[in-house]
Amino acid sequence: MNTQLGIRKTLLNQLKNKKSPAQVLDLAVSAGVSKDDALRELEAIFRSESEYTFLPVLGSFLQQQKKISPLNTPVSFSEVWDPAGEKITKKTFIGATKKLLTKYQVYKENPGLIRRNAILLGLIPIGFFVLMPLVPALRELLFSGNDFNWIGFLFLPVIIYLARIHQLQRDLVKMVVADEYGWVYSSEKQKDRWSKLAGIYPHLFDKGSDQNIQDEFWGKFRGKKQTVDFWSGIFEYTTGSGKQKTVHKKTAFALHLNTVLKSNFRLEPEGDSSSFFRFFRRKKEIDTESNAFNKTFAVFYNGKKQEKQLEIIKILSPSVQVRLLEIANREGKFIIQFQKDTVVFIFQGLLLQNMKSNFFKKVSLDARDKKAINERINRILDITSDILPFLD
Repeated sequence: MNTQLGIRKTLLNQLKNKKSPAQVLDLAVSAGVSKDDALRELEAIFRSESEYTFLPVLGSFLQQQKKISPLNTPVSFSEVWDPAGEKITKKTFIGATKKLLTKYQVYKENPGLIRRNAILLGLIPIGFFVLMPLVPALRELLFSGNDFNWIGFLFLPVIIYLARIHQLQRDLVKMVVADEYGWVYSSEKQKDRWSKLAGIYPHLFDKGSDQNIQDEFWGKFRGKKQTVDFWSGIFEYTTGSGKQKTVHKKTAFALHLNTVLKSNFRLEPEGDSSSFFRFFRRKKEIDTESNAFNKTFAVFYNGKKQEKQLEIIKILSPSVQVRLLEIANREGKFIIQFQKDTVVFIFQGLLLQNMKSNFFKKVSLDARDKKAINERINRILDITSDILPFLD
């Protein structure tokens, strides 16, 4: 890890000294760094830095250097695009995938096991209350005060078990869909993935506490006009504490552009910020010619309005505005970040809302779940990728 940071720091210093990306790459290779490692560190610089004038040139250079495998090449043999700049292939999560399949196979071969385990765990609180009259001292101790929260802990084992079975069903449905399209899938909750994404897109992911990224997809989507590299994941975080504690789950999609945008900005639902902040933001507000768009979205950016307005309006062409309004009508309120060579969408809620699979009745995946998540992913990717040709 320290070696990687050392290489990255050296490459960054060379770029700051006005060396071209091609010269920096040649210097790294001549110093014994592999070309793939050097390109990976240059991409990490491109994604993590935001203040240097060489970034657009570096982005264009990386676009030219990027190895895009043919669509018929199995994704397991090639590296897929990742918005955090990590090296991801299907082999990256092969251990977790095997573990998931093994668990499914055990339940498939022993269909009564899930129900039996749930019944045994459910007997814990029942047995406790049955035995309590036989132990007066214990009954007096437990019921002497006014706090009966301990009763909830008796049901905790069965609740956790039921939640894990429910999550297993979701993971398996998504794994099947990913396998069908040749995408990479990871069901794991990952704190380090969140920290990397939050470092690059802080306005989207640096929220709350107990954050993680889970249920991630990587792959290529064949849109109406072009094939798009994409990533998707569930962003989970917590706000508040005690009785005010709330767990938020949002669905993120990131699409890779074939160009590097000249201005970074984001759109949020108009009216979501307080009137206090809207009053001070009014001077920086950028309005388009569409009243419907202006009423739906607020534009956020860094820098002076006179320096950013023209470029942002060029990106938000009438064609892009129409498609963003269509997404809002179909999917509800969302946030979108335009940053360098990436467009990131944050939608409310989960990809799959109501599952039909029920392993307590039958250990098999309901075809309706596969169809539902398949249609939701394709609908979101279809309409979001439709704006990309107007950005290139």
